[in-house]
Amino acid sequence: MSAASFDGSARLARVVAAVATLAAAGAAVANDSTASLGAGGLVLERTSAVAIAEEVLEIRPDRVQVRYRFVNRSARDVETLVAFPLPAVSADYREDPGFDTRRDAANFVGFTAMVDGRAVPLRAELRAYAGTREVTGLLREAGVPVSLFDMRLDRALEGLARPQRARLAAARAILSDADPAPQWTMQARLYWQQRFPAGRTVAVAHDYRPVAGLSMWSPRELLRTDAADEHCLDPGARAALTRRSAGDESLSLLRTQVDYILSTARNWAGPVGAFTLVVDSNAPDVVALACFEGMTRVSPGRLEVRLADFVPQRDLKVVFLAVRSPDAPDAPADGSPQGRFPEASQRPLGESDLAGLSLAELRLMRNEIFARRGYIFRREDLRRHFAAQPWYRPRFDDVTAQLAPVERANLQAIQARERALTR
Repeated sequence: MSAASFDGSARLARVVAAVATLAAAGAAVANDSTASLGAGGLVLERTSAVAIAEEVLEIRPDRVQVRYRFVNRSARDVETLVAFPLPAVSADYREDPGFDTRRDAANFVGFTAMVDGRAVPLRAELRAYAGTREVTGLLREAGVPVSLFDMRLDRALEGLARPQRARLAAARAILSDADPAPQWTMQARLYWQQRFPAGRTVAVAHDYRPVAGLSMWSPRELLRTDAADEHCLDPGARAALTRRSAGDESLSLLRTQVDYILSTARNWAGPVGAFTLVVDSNAPDVVALACFEGMTRVSPGRLEVRLADFVPQRDLKVVFLAVRSPDAPDAPADGSPQGRFPEASQRPLGESDLAGLSLAELRLMRNEIFARRGYIFRREDLRRHFAAQPWYRPRFDDVTAQLAPVERANLQAIQARERALTR
């Protein structure tokens, strides 16, 4: 892959925008649902026999834990598959600071399940989509791993023969014949066979690391009426954020979003008998927000609610807000420019700055912003390119909080231009 073929668009999306779902970038995770293996893969089903007697859901920025008590209300044992759909992940996420390859490339969130206190062996189904077209078969025919978290993926793509590259490029699974950077979105589901004895309760517990969306906001942006309504900013949270920012316009809010799919609870029989939701930032200086009716604020970082006979009507969005104070990037001691496009960190970019640039040049401009902040790139081609730059000092796994407002605005403008060129 050439050093000019940079692809960090998920870094951009997660820095400059409020990310909702990883399918188009975000972090949705889901309740267990009963499932059957229909033609083409897993198909979620409803069951009229097994109900959720109790569900305790705890959401933190780095961990989601769920405990259930299921009860089979029928006179017969129920044997079924229980499936857990993981969030769809676009190839852009490979440039996110939180990205890394996984030993278990299918179970990239580290999902574990316990049934009545015993660990459950999991099976996985992986699929790949380029837009709405499924390309799972094309990838497997070419010997390319479907999972974007597979440590063998880059080598497999680099080793593709020209006819294979042409087929995958035509299907929009890779960027081009010359640059086989992955472009597909992966969808994974984990599942296991479960027996629910007649008239008995089965305890299920699981946890995992959520794929959280990151973005930067100013306190003024968040306190706007429309943004405050969107985030369900209650008086307690507003007061906490006002105290932390103290009217300092140079401060930024690091916004971490975790989306949780509650609606699959409707696939089980009847309402959830007893439902408890706890949202906890696990840090005294990080404010928690959640759009969920009836929640009580225990502290700036903790929300709780307990409901009986709960029927979920919509999915859950949780946001954690931390105040950050970004510094300007360090200038080289000799005054030499930091990269080919140093202006991207110095002043707002206009249309004339971007209009004449190729897709590769735009990607270089975008990644130079992260490089100036000392970001340690994960892709080999990016590491090689920036290691050869005398001004580059790799120091940080995550530079999101260090980006200046002008850099965030320029990242947004660059990505908009990239999207226009790839339509």
